[in-house]
Amino acid sequence: MNASLWVRFVAAAMCFAAWGALVLMGKAPANEFIFALGQTLIGLGVYHAATNNSIGSVAAIASTFEPVEPAVGPLPVAAVSTSAQTAVPPVPTVQAAAPAAVQ
Repeated sequence: MNASLWVRFVAAAMCFAAWGALVLMGKAPANEFIFALGQTLIGLGVYHAATNNSIGSVAAIASTFEPVEPAVGPLPVAAVSTSAQTAVPPVPTVQAAAPAAVQ
């Protein structure tokens, strides 16, 4: 980053810090502060996507990592119990009471 961008960044950070202090003291509403923080983050994301620096790109960072083999292999077939999955619980039967004789 060049010097003019650093000056802008420091000025914006100081403004947000002062505004945040006012919110914490209860002198300013928090809703607008949270909205402004969100819009600032969106703006920074758009700026960095538009400038397309290859130094910080995800592809450049991901290419430095080597694939890692899993520490635990697949489970042996004999270790998996299927008896609990195939056992069918008995179906309860409802016994109807005999109708009472009408006298």
